[in-house]
Amino acid sequence: VEQINKAIQQLDQIIQQNASLSQQMSSTSEELASQAEQLQYSVAFFHLAETSDGGYLILYQDWYTFTVFKISQAGVHVWDPNGVTAVQSAASTQCSIVLEADRMGGAYIYWSNSNSNPYVRLQHIDSSGNRTIGENGVIMSLQGARYPSIKVLIDNQAVISYSLDNLTMIKKVNSTGTIQWTQNISTPHPSNQSVVPVLTNSINGS
Repeated sequence: VEQINKAIQQLDQIIQQNASLSQQMSSTSEELASQAEQLQYSVAFFHLAETSDGGYLILYQDWYTFTVFKISQAGVHVWDPNGVTAVQSAASTQCSIVLEADRMGGAYIYWSNSNSNPYVRLQHIDSSGNRTIGENGVIMSLQGARYPSIKVLIDNQAVISYSLDNLTMIKKVNSTGTIQWTQNISTPHPSNQSVVPVLTNSINGS
């Protein structure tokens, strides 16, 4: 009888330990879920720009795509309240995004992807919130391009640049993604080092 009582006590202890372990596992699972959610938000980024018609652009970026919102000075959505998706589908993570307001209440979005052989891509959204360069924009470079930079001109066209190998490539495009110069312009990097090209406007933004 004594041995049976001891066995029952040991069984009770095991049951209590299992219950305690189950609670700990449940707590750990909830904590991991919370951390996963925080990680999901930590890889999202926001980009802001002021539009030429007095509004504000907010670009929300996650791993594979990004959404652009336009807000008036009164705090009202000008475009779809759910935003305009600049890229409908992407096979890789988008990065190095540049948001630049145009001269007519819209925006250019210029970015690269994070593949081992990256390229740069351009999208434009007009003042009504319509994509003007297709669902996914247009690729503006050969593979291997990095560090996109863009400046909008007074005629609402844009000059874009990117780094490719040991060169900075420069192109002029319009809001439909059509290249305006008949030939590409390139400048070598000092000492054959990869650098980040930066475009700046001269007087009157031209």
